[in-house]
Amino acid sequence: MSGVRRTRAPRDVRLKDQPDEVVECRDERHLFLSSDQRDERWRWPERDVIKRVNPCVRCKRVVRIKYIDENTGELAVPSKLIYRRGFLAPPGTGRIPKQAVRVEQALRFLERNPLPQKRANGPTIDQYDDYFPD
Repeated sequence: MSGVRRTRAPRDVRLKDQPDEVVECRDERHLFLSSDQRDERWRWPERDVIKRVNPCVRCKRVVRIKYIDENTGELAVPSKLIYRRGFLAPPGTGRIPKQAVRVEQALRFLERNPLPQKRANGPTIDQYDDYFPD
């Protein structure tokens, strides 16, 4: 459609100083691996539990804590996330919308990968040879 001008969503200033890994975790959720977890055995008055601590391997700013009943394997209490200072949006500013995170990711990609000044007439099949193994 010619003549239609699209406006870009504004950049959320709360994401401006966040590293790429933090922005990615906000979009794709945190990445917790069992190889990085630490388990501790705890004795509660009514049952024995395993305290499982997992850091996010991507952003390294969030830790997930679970208390697992030793006998049943079920969560003894709901799991919780502990956030490092600076990860959450400042108090009183509300949640950062998913759209704002995706706009930030797109803008960062475009800043790192600017379009060439002169465009070709269109893609040719040879431009995609790199995607196929020999």
